[in-house]
Order: sequence, then C-alpha cells, then structure tokens
Amino acid sequence: MNRSLQTILKRSSAVALTLVLTVSAALGQADDTQVKAKAKLAFDVAKRFFRDGMFATSIARFDTFSKMYPDSAYQAEAVLLEGQARFHLGQFEGVAEELAVGVQAAGPLTDRYFFWIAEVQFALGHFNLAAASYGELIEKYPASVRALTAALGKAQSLYQLGELKQSIATLEPADGPFQRAASARPSDPLIVDGRLLLANAYFELKELGAARLLLENLPDAGLSQERFWEKHHLLASVYLGEASLKRALDGATNLVQLAEGIADPEFAARSVEFHGDVLRRMNQPDAAVALYEQNLATNIPANWRRSALLKITDLYVDENRLTNAVQRLERLFIRHPGDPATELAHMTLGELRLRQFYGLPDASRLNSTNLLSDALGHFDVVLQGNSDPNLTGKSWLGRGWALWEWGNLSGKKLQLSLALQAYSNAVAELPKSEEQAVAQFKVADCLFSGEDYASASSNYWAAIRIATNTVGYNNRLVDRALYQIVRSGVELLDLPSANQAVSRLIEWFPSSFYSDRSLLHYGQALNQQGKPSESRYVLASFAKVFPKSTLLPESQLAIARTHVMDGSWVSSIIEYDRWVTNYPGHSAQPQAEFDRAWLNHQAGNRSKAFQLFTNYVVRFPTNPLASVAQKWIADQQFQAGKFAEAEQGYRRLFENTNLLANAGDMEWEARLNAGRSAFFRQEHAAAGLLLASVINATNAPVAEQARAEFFLGDVAADQTQRTPTNLLDALPHYLRVANEMIGSPLHPLAWGRIGDCYLQLQNLSPAAKAYRVVTELPGTDVTTRSQAGLGLARVLEEQAALAGETEEREKLLQQSLDQCMEIVFGGNLRSDIEKMDPFWVKEAGLMAGHLARQLGRADQERRVYLRLAKELPDMPLWQAKLDAFKTGSEAPKTP
Repeated sequence: MNRSLQTILKRSSAVALTLVLTVSAALGQADDTQVKAKAKLAFDVAKRFFRDGMFATSIARFDTFSKMYPDSAYQAEAVLLEGQARFHLGQFEGVAEELAVGVQAAGPLTDRYFFWIAEVQFALGHFNLAAASYGELIEKYPASVRALTAALGKAQSLYQLGELKQSIATLEPADGPFQRAASARPSDPLIVDGRLLLANAYFELKELGAARLLLENLPDAGLSQERFWEKHHLLASVYLGEASLKRALDGATNLVQLAEGIADPEFAARSVEFHGDVLRRMNQPDAAVALYEQNLATNIPANWRRSALLKITDLYVDENRLTNAVQRLERLFIRHPGDPATELAHMTLGELRLRQFYGLPDASRLNSTNLLSDALGHFDVVLQGNSDPNLTGKSWLGRGWALWEWGNLSGKKLQLSLALQAYSNAVAELPKSEEQAVAQFKVADCLFSGEDYASASSNYWAAIRIATNTVGYNNRLVDRALYQIVRSGVELLDLPSANQAVSRLIEWFPSSFYSDRSLLHYGQALNQQGKPSESRYVLASFAKVFPKSTLLPESQLAIARTHVMDGSWVSSIIEYDRWVTNYPGHSAQPQAEFDRAWLNHQAGNRSKAFQLFTNYVVRFPTNPLASVAQKWIADQQFQAGKFAEAEQGYRRLFENTNLLANAGDMEWEARLNAGRSAFFRQEHAAAGLLLASVINATNAPVAEQARAEFFLGDVAADQTQRTPTNLLDALPHYLRVANEMIGSPLHPLAWGRIGDCYLQLQNLSPAAKAYRVVTELPGTDVTTRSQAGLGLARVLEEQAALAGETEEREKLLQQSLDQCMEIVFGGNLRSDIEKMDPFWVKEAGLMAGHLARQLGRADQERRVYLRLAKELPDMPLWQAKLDAFKTGSEAPKTP
C-alpha cells in the first residue's frame, strides 16, 4: 500500500470516529427517553394487574421491573405495591424487611410504607412490632389518611398482646386520630369497629360498667346488620357477666331474631348457642340442651355443630350423666345414618373417650388404654371418610393425642412417631386457630421427645406465632412453648435462642409457672457452658424479678456453683456454708452438702472434707452420693498409707446394703481396692479372696476382672519367701490378661510382668519375647515401653554372661547397650508430643554406663554421663558419676 493511500484512510477513520461519537451522544439522549418510557409502561402494566387483583402476575411484573429499571422514579412505588400484592396472597415472610429497606427512599410514600410494614407484622403475629410500626406512622404522619386505620391497628395489636389498658389508651385520647375521626364521622365502619374493640377490652378487664356505657351510647342507626348484631351480642354478654340474667335472656332472644336477617348462617348459630349459654347459667340444663340441639341441623356450619355437640356433652359430663352423652351421640348414628353430622359425632365421641381417659388418676391410666383405642377408632372413621377439612384436622389432632398418651405409657417409639405424623397432618388441615397452635406445639413436643431439639425449637416458635395471631399472648400455650424453647436451647448449647425465650417469658408472663424456671434454667446453662460471671449476673437478678418464687433456694445454690466454675474455692465454700444454713430442710440439701465436702477437698482442706464426707454417709445413707462419699473416704485412707482403715472403708461399700444399692460399678472397684489394701499390708490371703470374688463374679465388668487378675498376679509374685513357686503361680494370671483381655489398659503391663517373671526364672527367650511384645504394641505408653525396653536389655546382658568370653558375648552386650541408648536418646518415642520418662531414662543411663565399662569404652561411658547431666540437671547423680570418673582416670596407677 502506498503512503498517499494510507494518509487518506487515516483521515477517513478520524472523520468516521467523530461522526460515531456525535451520533452516539444524540442516540444516548434518545435512548434515555425511550428507557424512561419503557419503564413507565412496564410499571403501569404491573400496576394494572395489581389493581385488577391479579396479584401473582403483578408480583412477577414488579419484580422484573425492579431488576430492569432499578433507578426508575417509580421504583419506590413498585416495591410498595409488590409488597402489598404479596400481603394479599398471604406471602408475609420477608415483606416487612424489604419494605423497611426501601423506606429510606420512599419519599411521599413513607406513611404508606410504615402502614404496610405494620400490616405485615400484624399478619405474622408480631404484634409488638406491629404496634410500634403503627405508632411510628401516627407519630410522624398524624395527618395521613391512614392514621385512623393505624390507630385501630395499634389498638388491635396491643389487644392481641393482652395489653388491654394500652389498647384502650390508644383509642381514648381526645386529640388522637381515632377520637378526632369519631367526632367527624361516627358511623364510619372503622369507628364502629374501634368502639367495639374498646368495649371488648373493657369487658375482658371485667370493667363491665365501662363496656356497657360504651355499647349503650353506640347508636344503632347506620350500623350494618352484622355490626348491629355484634354490638348487641357483646351487650348481652356484659349483662350475663353482671349476672343480670333477665336482661341477658332478653338480649339472647333478640339476637336469635336479629340473626334471621343476616345471610351468614354463623350469626344464627352463635345466637342459638349464646341463648343456650344463658339458660345453662340460669341452671336450666335441659332447656339449654334443647337449644344446642338446634345447632345440630344439617344447614348449620360444621364448627358450630361441633360446638353444640361438645356443649351438650359438657352439660351431661358436668352433671355426671356420661351415659346420656354417649347415648345422645350414638342416637345420631341410628336415626341419621347418612347425616354428615355422624362424622362430627364420631369425632366428638373420640374426644369424649379422651376426656374420660384424662379424668382417670395417673396410676390407673396404664390399665385403661381401651379408652385410647376406642378414641382412635372413632377418629379413624372420620379420617377414612370424605369429611369436612375442619373435622379432618380436629380428628388428626385427637388421633395425635391418643397416640401420644399411648406412646408415653408404653414407652414405644412407634406410637410417638405416629403421633408426630398425626399432629403434623392436623397442622396442615386445621385453619389458623388455637387448635392449630396446639397441634403445632405437639409436633414440637414429639420432636423434643425424640431429642431433635433444633426442629423442636423452630416448631415451638411456629406454635407461638399461630397462638398469638389467633388467641393472643394470654394463651397458656405460649409460655409453655417458650419454656420448651429454653430447654431446647440449653440442650443445643444455643444460649442466644434460650435468652430470647427467657426474655419473652419474663416480659409477657412475669407470673407464669414457667418464667422463674426458665430464668433459673438459663442461668444454670450459662454456668455449664463456662460463663460463670454471666451466669452469676443472670441469677443475681432472680431474687429481684421473682422475690417470692419457690425456686429462690435453687437460684442461690446456682450462684454458689458459679463460684465453683470460676475456681474460686473460698468464695464457693462461703456460699455453700451460707446456703446449707439458710435452707436446712430443702430437697437439694444432700447435693449441697456433698458439694460442700468436695469443695473443701478441692481447696486442700482435707481434714474438713474428711469430716464432712464422714458426716454425709451418716446423715444420708440412702442417697446415691453416699457411696461416692464413702469411696472418697476410703481413697484418702489408701493414699495416706492407712491400709487397714482403707480396706474397711472399701468393704463398707459392698457390705453395707444402703451403700451397695447405689454403688453401681463402684462395687467392683471397691472390692479391687480392698484387695490392694490387704496386699499392701501383706495380708496376701485376704487380698487373694477379695480379688478372686471379682474374677469369679458373673456380673462383674470385664475391665475390672482384668484388673483383679493382674493384681492377683502381683499378690502371688510378692510372696518372695516361696520363690520360684510364687512366680509360677503369678504367671497364669498375667498370661490370662495378656492373651484374653487385650482391651484392658493393663494388657501391655501384663506382658511386661510376664517378661519380669521369666527373667527372674532365668527363662530368657520367653522373657525377651514378652518384652518385645510390649515395645511393639500400638497402644503402649512411653513409660511402659521404656520399662520393657530396659527389661530386654537386661535379658541380653544375661545372655551375654552365659556366652562366655566369645564374640557372641560382645555382640549381645552391644545389643543391650543399643537398647539402653534407644531409651536415653528417645529413640523409642512414637511422636513429637511424647516425652521421655525421666525415671527410666535414668535407669537406662546407669545401665548404659555399666555396659560401656564392660565393653572397655570409657569415653562412651563419660559421654553418656555428660549427656544425662545436661538432659536431667535436677539429678546430681550424673555430676557425681563424672567426678568419680575423672578422679578414677587421674589417680596414680599401681606399678
């Protein structure tokens, strides 16, 4: 290509580049406008789907929009509407968190964000969070069009939490959003709902006069038929609560008439049931039964038919007319075989059988499992048919209870596994209700029983969410579930979870049976996990939070134990001394007294510990710890060399019936130690009998029999006055441990003893073989290997002596020296964490010097002593050897 053509092309490229950049800028502006237009269109389409109630499609559209146009001006509204769509579909999880993230950029939509965050939290049953979010909206945006709804939402949240006075305080202030709206538009359905909520709160607080005043001042005009009924139902309930039975009866009669104009049959059923409740209160059981039976008609909703059956049953049961209850239900099968209510009757009969079972004393329940099988039969009839889902759920729940009780009585895991399945099915079938919460709770109980604590904990939380979302925080299930979460957290070592549950218990149920127990359990768990100071802080608050708790002594004892964990023996002894003085008759006294004795032992107060343990055996002879105390006493005497007293102490453990009953495997150790005590005081015959009693016992653990066999070998070998017979008698005992009891820790030691016996008997080949077995066994510790290695060196020296002045002698002495130097140099160590045993290094060093001298190697002998003087500086022996060696070498020789 020539130069002129290259120049033309360069110029053309430059012009083209300039053109491209100019066009790109213009196109960029055009593209930006198009992107905004596309974003607006995508948002509008998603919003149309939302407004038409096609929430699933709108969610997908909003999600796509957010990913494609994250910087769009419509992003905040898209996030809000997507959250609302998920709310309408019941997809509550995660929505509040997403809205909380987006609220910073919400701008004019911020009040709507707060509102929907609160709505989601309410739907999830997080009423404390919902109340806070509604409150934040009211505080920051009092003029918001949602302030009224937020005030009502906050009041409802507090009502669900059982904070009735706070709920009332949310609605009553004259300058609050509720009262301002109530003055402006009193007939607004939200205002009516708020006043009904106020009346309900006063009713539950037993402030019946305030509830009545509210309801009587609530105008009937403008109320829908349903709210009109609700008002008069609550008013009649107030009259019933005030024992104004005539007015309550008039109200009940009017409710029946009012319900006739409402299409929803539930109002008619509720009216009839309330009418029956009033007659029951007026001690007219037969008239009440006649009314309840009206709710058994086939056009009545199943839950009210069930309620009627249960109330009829309850009336008969209350009057001890159980036969009437059963007959009434069975009559339904006979007269109306095709009636769907027969399945309801079967379920009710199943529940009645369960009630009969639970009415029995605990001692007689094991012989009454026929009631459980009968209940299962009735529940299975319902489950095998095409029943109403609500009946199916309740029958699964009843089946779960029957199987749970049967499994607990029989101890069989199969029933508990079937119970778990039944409860799980109940959770799936039942609507959101207290019964569903109970089923969820029992799912957790089954998992807890099976030691699946993590799953149990999550299911207890699920039960709490259902319960608080349906019947509120006053439900007794909630505090029990929280207590079980504490227990699960402790088992899992998940103390943050346990702490959360304890905090909720104290906040929501300060007077609960489970609250003080949970705080105590949590405090103790902190100590067990090695956090004594944190435990002490928690336990110290116990007396402040629960000053009248019956568990106060346990909390004080737990504080004492935190000092134990700290290793503060003096502080812990002071706390224990104070505790045993303050609570002399407490059931934990035996444990505390034992701990006090043990702490004195740990602190070095041996004489005090000996006194306390001795007193303990006298004071609590049947306590399981008495045998431990007696063993400690005997061990102390043994260690002090008081072998006669030690033998008697050990004998008490297996000769005293009270101590023996709780001794367990300590019996065999006591027999062994009694035998060793007799051995050390040279009572060989007594020692032999005691050790033989362990060997010959059919129920003695193999490990203890191995020890007895080994010690019996020592007893025989120790009787040197009859050598060599004593060694020949000892060998079979050692050989049995070596050949038959290879799992015993004494197995390598037995081989060493065999080597020792053969060496003393001058049977050198089997001695060498036995020692080599010890040095080669994989589980042998360095001390035992060193001892056996030195034994092998001695065998080689003996063999050298027998060889006479031959080359074989020199060879054997060299092998013996090498064996010793292996020990001195640490050549027999098997890992870098093993340390040489100083005693056997010393013994090997002495023998190595002796062997080097026999071989005429003075320089090698001196080097051995020099090395050991450096390696074992605490042993003056080596310097003395070196000094003697030096003196000997410099002394004038005899001519």
